Amino acid sequence: MRYNKYKGSNMVKIARFIGIFLFISSVVMASKYKKVIERMEDLRHGAKITVIESPIYKKAARLEITPYYGFSSNDPYINTTFQGGALTYHISEFIGIEAAYFSASTSVTPLADQIHEEHPDKDEISSAAQSFYNLNVSLTPIYSKLSVFSNFILHYDMSFTAGLGQTKTNWDDNFTYNFGMGVRLFSLKRLALNFAFRDYIHKEKRQSLTINKHNLYTMLGLSLFVF
Repeated sequence: MRYNKYKGSNMVKIARFIGIFLFISSVVMASKYKKVIERMEDLRHGAKITVIESPIYKKAARLEITPYYGFSSNDPYINTTFQGGALTYHISEFIGIEAAYFSASTSVTPLADQIHEEHPDKDEISSAAQSFYNLNVSLTPIYSKLSVFSNFILHYDMSFTAGLGQTKTNWDDNFTYNFGMGVRLFSLKRLALNFAFRDYIHKEKRQSLTINKHNLYTMLGLSLFVF
């Protein structure tokens, strides 16, 4: 494995993706609020307007398809990036079931290179993930909205996930459990930008010790809701 000195490009890709999404969102929201202003003008002239108090973006009985890109944020020896996807069926607005699979690519860090140069006879310090999958339960207790620069209203929700799965590394296959949280930023009724932070934990043998290895992953996805 070679050290990837351009690890910072991950953040650049994510920043560009978010920028494009927010630009599209602002265009969509601007068109919506133009209609709202027109309806307010009608109200000033005596027209009747029906107000509906309910969430605009609903998930109940819908399937969410989310391609993801992500990277590790805590391993001092291995840089990990991964791509994959998740299918989530929302039983209600509050609870959903998620199945996900990811394929990973890795490179060693400068610290690992330095240790290997100083101790060339030493075995690899840490395992490197090659793929992992999980079956999770997702709980979404928070749905809200906020005003962005006083120009448009951004709808979002916050979810918490936990579940079981397996991680395949260059050493062996490992039973894995995970937990984390995520935020969806809604723009269209079928699309949402998805941020997630998760900890995938599995046991790993290092010399005579068995430890719980924590893989902290930052994930960015674009969710499509169907049905």
